[in-house]
Amino acid sequence: MMRNRLRQTLHLLKPLRQGKLGERQTVQNELLPDLLLLRAWQSDRLSRTYADLLADPRYNPAAEFFRYGIYAPQDFSQRDQDLEQIYNALEGVMPNLVRETLDNVNVLNQLTAVLDQTLIDTLIHQLGVKERITVPLYAQAYRLCDNQEERSRQIDLIMQVGDGVNQLANIPFINFSLRLARGFTRWSTWAEVQTFFEGGLSAFQHMGKDAQTFLQIIETRERDSLEKLFAGTDDPFGFGDADF
Repeated sequence: MMRNRLRQTLHLLKPLRQGKLGERQTVQNELLPDLLLLRAWQSDRLSRTYADLLADPRYNPAAEFFRYGIYAPQDFSQRDQDLEQIYNALEGVMPNLVRETLDNVNVLNQLTAVLDQTLIDTLIHQLGVKERITVPLYAQAYRLCDNQEERSRQIDLIMQVGDGVNQLANIPFINFSLRLARGFTRWSTWAEVQTFFEGGLSAFQHMGKDAQTFLQIIETRERDSLEKLFAGTDDPFGFGDADF
């Protein structure tokens, strides 16, 4: 069932993904200008929404992991492609928790790519955005996209990935296993995937028993913002700054 869900999702998203990879610039990890604009704004938004977590030594590594693992202003196409390849190559031998977490990361990455592309297309082609995104424009574009169910699913996946990484972080010898894997990944394009997982595990191990509190804060704030965005609230993120 899990494998069928991943295959179905990847099949539906394949045309957009191929187009995105086909348009990649020559500089590695560099986004096309439109998506760079959106990802940079989203990263700034997360910095404001979670300023308290970023300032807290307990939560800072995990907050940075979420901020830069999903919405960093760079191109994750290669990493996402590698994640899919790893899943296909090792799906039959991976432990259930590893397979489920990797499955959720794959689906989250692909869904996020589609939602971001739809959002930036709306901002540019319907709202005339050229150089600057503001909260009112972002909120208006969100509503025009009319995909609240998909956005809610995105939050579900973020929570599932976080929970999976947290469970993996508490498995004995998990760090030793990752270190052993470095000998292979450093000679392949999978090194970026290795870095991604090592960063996540380290961040959650750093939080210890506070990890569940961290995940609850993320879910509560993201769902609250989502409801306010689609309800037409003027300040869905509670920034009180009309110029952001």
